[in-house]
Amino acid sequence: MKAGYVRGVYSSAQVQRILQAFNDASCGEVVINVRPENNHLFTRLLEKLAPGDTLAVWTLGCAAGSSSDLTKLIASLNAKRIGFESIAEGLAVPAGSALSSAMIAARIDRIRSTEERPARRPIRRHRTGGGLAASPAAPALVAAPAR
Repeated sequence: MKAGYVRGVYSSAQVQRILQAFNDASCGEVVINVRPENNHLFTRLLEKLAPGDTLAVWTLGCAAGSSSDLTKLIASLNAKRIGFESIAEGLAVPAGSALSSAMIAARIDRIRSTEERPARRPIRRHRTGGGLAASPAAPALVAAPAR
């Protein structure tokens, strides 16, 4: 199972695009937390995940406020053989991959430092020996057709 998580307040058009991106990423369940101060929805979602599952978040900031907290979260999920994916940044850590916390932290810092540059350069797609992958900026999002 791949479960998605979004934290923040978005317009209805943005929510449609986000949900379409999660659908494209094959997420079976998506939790949208519009009250970021209430972290219990995220905690409950984490408790549902089993080995072989994947936690997909819209952005890295949805999962943790700091790089060190995010690194700890991903390492904890990895130890439980749960994968991690950030849809917008294109970061993927497969379940049970042989990545050290230092490798994860370095990749997160590289993505975040790229985001902070005024003129963003896309992250080049590549794979390292441990299985960490990054893709260019978020895929083109298309709103779901009106019914």
